[in-house]
Formats: sequence, structure tokens, C-alpha cells
Amino acid sequence: MGRKKNEDATEQGELVDEVRGRERTARGLPLQREEQAIMSASPSVAANFYKYLYTFGLYELWRRRDTAVVTSKRLLISRGIFNREERSIAMSHIEGARYVRRGLNSYAQITIVDRGGRKSERIGPMSARAARRFVAEVLQRI
Repeated sequence: MGRKKNEDATEQGELVDEVRGRERTARGLPLQREEQAIMSASPSVAANFYKYLYTFGLYELWRRRDTAVVTSKRLLISRGIFNREERSIAMSHIEGARYVRRGLNSYAQITIVDRGGRKSERIGPMSARAARRFVAEVLQRI
């Protein structure tokens, strides 16, 4: 198992693992050949502070496992620890992305065309800056 620095990652220190010929992002989601992680996002600590209070800090485990990664070819979304869900959405299936603000929380709203139907996926809550940057990265690649 070797580690190499992903030069195209937007976050400093983003590492990519090479495991049995497959690359993994720092968040543990698999990458395909010739695919690069562009940006990863997870829920904001500030937006979820109340969850830290009533779980005595244990929410950090869940927050770190809820991630969205924009790659050069697709969008990877993962949620949960015990009931884990991972989705891979090809950029060709993404119809649009928009920035949504609900009170103090900001989200990236992704519209997906899947088997003739249209679905929306809300990613966040994030900081306003992170949500805008996430939307910009998705829009640049569709």
C-alpha cells in the first residue's frame, strides 16, 4: 500500500491510497482509473453544533462519515456508519446544481436525471463558502 499526494485535490493534505490497483480518496471512497478527486465536503461543525451538545461530542463520528466528493468523472455521496449508503452519480446524469440557504445553513442542491425520473439530492449543511464552491465545481464538470 503506497500513498501519494493528489496534486489536483483542492484541500491541502488530501491523500490518495493505492490499494490493490484502485485508488481511494482520503474519505475512503473508491476512485476509478484515471479519475481524480477534485473536492470533498462534509457537514459543517458550526451548523451541527447542537448535535455535538446532545451527543456529548459523539456526533463527530457521523459527521466525518457523511461526505460528498466531486471527481473528474462523477459525484460520490456517502452517509451513515451503521446503515451505510454510498452513491456514485455520473456527471452525465447530473442536470444541474444550485446553492440553497435555509436559515443559517447552506446546502448544495443537485438535480439528477435517473431512469427517466428527476431527483434532487441535498448535500450539507455546509458553510456558505463551501456550498458555493461545491456547486461551482459540479457545474464546471457537467
